[in-house]
Amino acid sequence: MSNPGNPFLTPSEAGELLHLSARHVRRMVAEGTLKGVKVSERRLLIPRAELERLAGGTPLPTAPPAPAREEDELSRDDLRALTSTMHRLAEKLGTAVDRLEAVAETLEGGGE
Repeated sequence: MSNPGNPFLTPSEAGELLHLSARHVRRMVAEGTLKGVKVSERRLLIPRAELERLAGGTPLPTAPPAPAREEDELSRDDLRALTSTMHRLAEKLGTAVDRLEAVAETLEGGGE
């Protein structure tokens, strides 16, 4: 893992924090879902602030996540954190769907 004070992460480091592969992180940058800085033809860096934005403003851990544990070993704190994250993501998804539906209604109404 990189220096916790470093404002930039490699795709592998970003993937560790997001629980994604480095390849998936690169794909997100290519699709525009995640902003990255191409510092050379072969080197891509991801701003830590961009990962925090993607996580809904939640500060990212400064160390890699702990190795996966058996389901029966999850603590109540782990479950609370996971539930909280899932609720935040569901809210964002709901908001995005609402916006898309509003755009679709506008477009349908404008076509008549």
